[in-house]
Amino acid sequence: MTLYRKYRPQNFKDLYGQDHIRDTLLQAVKEDRLSQAYLFAGPRGTGKTSTARLIARVANCLEIDKNRKTGEIKSGEPCGKCLNCLDILEGRSLDIIEIDAASNRGIDEIRQLREQVKFAPASGKYKIYIIDEVHMLTREAFNALLKTLEEPPTHAIFILATTEPQKVLPTIISRTQRFDFGRISLTSLTDNLERVAKAEKFNYSRDALEIIAHMAEGGGRDSLSLLEQVSSYSNDISVDNVKKILGLTESGQVIGLIRAIFNCEAEEGLKIAQGLYDSGSNIAQLNNSILGVLRKILNWLVAGDFLIDDTAENKKNLADLCSAVKNRYPQNSTSSVLAVIREFVEANKNLKETVDPLMAIEVAIVSSTESLKPSLNMGSEFKKASDPAKVLTVASKEQKDPDAALNDKEFKLKVQNDKLSDKKDFSNDQDSSNKKVDVSVSQEAPLPSDSPSALLSDLPDDIWGEVIGALKKDNSTLAALLKDARPITVESGKVVLGVRFKFHKDKISEAKNLKLLEGVICSVTKSNCRVMCEIANFSSQPKKAASDDELAEEAEKVFGE
Repeated sequence: MTLYRKYRPQNFKDLYGQDHIRDTLLQAVKEDRLSQAYLFAGPRGTGKTSTARLIARVANCLEIDKNRKTGEIKSGEPCGKCLNCLDILEGRSLDIIEIDAASNRGIDEIRQLREQVKFAPASGKYKIYIIDEVHMLTREAFNALLKTLEEPPTHAIFILATTEPQKVLPTIISRTQRFDFGRISLTSLTDNLERVAKAEKFNYSRDALEIIAHMAEGGGRDSLSLLEQVSSYSNDISVDNVKKILGLTESGQVIGLIRAIFNCEAEEGLKIAQGLYDSGSNIAQLNNSILGVLRKILNWLVAGDFLIDDTAENKKNLADLCSAVKNRYPQNSTSSVLAVIREFVEANKNLKETVDPLMAIEVAIVSSTESLKPSLNMGSEFKKASDPAKVLTVASKEQKDPDAALNDKEFKLKVQNDKLSDKKDFSNDQDSSNKKVDVSVSQEAPLPSDSPSALLSDLPDDIWGEVIGALKKDNSTLAALLKDARPITVESGKVVLGVRFKFHKDKISEAKNLKLLEGVICSVTKSNCRVMCEIANFSSQPKKAASDDELAEEAEKVFGE
């Protein structure tokens, strides 16, 4: 017998994590005030069906009925020894009718129920109708059930269970007593797992049980199923075995990946993701883990707490990460976290469409780091410079290492403003035709800034933006990859795209992706073309020479006097 069936609550005292419901129903039993219709709503595995069966037992328990007549009801618990209790426990009672509304959802089944409900119970005081997943009933079936619920026979009790109460007709809800079952807390789940592990004589660690409870997401049945899965491999319920059997991603690696994102270290983030993928981690689970951590960071920034149960070790690591994010982005930490969350929510959608799930995660990592770069707190360092020339000197120096870590104790600054980078040039030669653009396309020589590519690069909204927008309808993943790409040259029908990272180049250069991209470009521009993709560096591409006065004036506009 499976663990979740073996350890199903047999008494109200065993019903853990739903104290308010347990106490209310026990009091109703003691006072002989059981309702004739209940609605149990809540997530899966939180005790709805178990509670319904407990009500069936206490309603028909001969010992409770006997004590009620003498006024000696003390606990309200079923005795578990009388004939009716034993029949229900062993599943042979004719007075307990369980109906799966998912497979018996039509009006004919409800009409049949209405005919049967008229007959008296076979052996107990009540006939108990437990209708599971009641939201699956058709509207016609609901309407047929209305009259019976409004005026049921005195010997009938209806218990409706659902995971989606919003789909139940309001007229049905108004005829029942509604109890909402919440997700079971991490502590309650862990305590129950520990009780079961002791009963089954497993070797276990509390930390391993906490991980299982965390994976169950508030579901008691799910937690026992996961425990059984791990115990099938070994009776040693250790942290290592739990992570190995359940295919979990190391929380430390997930936190390390997120730390790399907020440090704008795309390369480090990609390495961690690739390592997790190579070690066999499930990409969908990895994305969910990343979103889970980001959610906790957001809660911490907004409410000062994680608002979610977690292990002590994870809470400590998360607190350190949250403090680091707050220090990196003191003025806009919340919006920065929201920006990253949006990227991984988009990745979750792309996972369902792409044949290469790792690419969706990689795109989210790179897109996140790119979106965070303009949010870096640069103001304090620039205020220390007494004149714009010093500001430009500091910015120019830091552009040599655009991916410097944010946690360096020395001031590491990067200028991301396009206006400033477009006008910056430290040469005294004013002949723009002799200027060289610092863009390296693969192994080729730099292109002159007055080449045709400059015209196309000056019109991203009109041409390139329109191409990406049109492409998103056909392949959103490819469109996301192309967000950071830039047309370098356009000549004689040949379009050379520059990208920052090798994996971008490899993915875009796949035959099917190139064919799709060429088709969209041709559709937008009304011209035939061929597309090539190369690795390029856009960090210092000027469009025209600028004097020192112009640079100083622009610096004052961007960074203040």
